[in-house]
Amino acid sequence: MNTSGIRVLRWVYSHQDDSLTCELRLADDGLSYQLTTTPCPQHGVPEVERFKDVTAAFQRQSELERKLIADGWSLESYESQVRAPDADGDGGSHGQTRQGRPN
Repeated sequence: MNTSGIRVLRWVYSHQDDSLTCELRLADDGLSYQLTTTPCPQHGVPEVERFKDVTAAFQRQSELERKLIADGWSLESYESQVRAPDADGDGGSHGQTRQGRPN
């Protein structure tokens, strides 16, 4: 069991009155990476993609970002945090946080 926490990266994009969140983290199995794309609630349900290595996961996130920007979306915020693990395997409570906003 991982006791040091799980790094979670989160990008939030906006377009007019809509928002979309992309979250990248180590999957619960500890062997793969998970990219979850969550549209605003009125436009659908989260989509989860799994990757065997972090490079492929970042490439997919970059591909999504390029498409969003080309379609008129803006990067609203970026967040990197460490979540303490918990018994439920959902990442647990929030720990250290580092945020960045585009200039």
